[in-house]
Amino acid sequence: SHGDFATYDTAASARQSALGRVPVGYPLLWRGIEWAWRRGHTWFDLGGVLGVDAPATHPLAGITAFKLGFSRHRVRIAEELVLEP
Repeated sequence: SHGDFATYDTAASARQSALGRVPVGYPLLWRGIEWAWRRGHTWFDLGGVLGVDAPATHPLAGITAFKLGFSRHRVRIAEELVLEP
C-alpha cells in the first residue's frame, strides 16, 4: 500500500496438473485487488510487463498478456539495471 496505489510485487505461480492447469493463485490476487479498492486505492500495480517490441514467443509473453488484460495503460516506474564489475 503506497498512497493512492497498491502493488503486487512478490509473486510466483505453479500449475497443478491434477486441476487441469487451473491457476490457483488467481483468487489470492483478486483478494488483493479487492483489499486495495476497499482502502481507496485508485490503481493496483501488477508489476513489470515486457516492452512493446518483445517477441510473442518470449517466455514471459503469457504473463504480460494476463496483466495487460486488466488495462492497456502502461506507466514507466523504473528500469532494471545490471552492474557488471
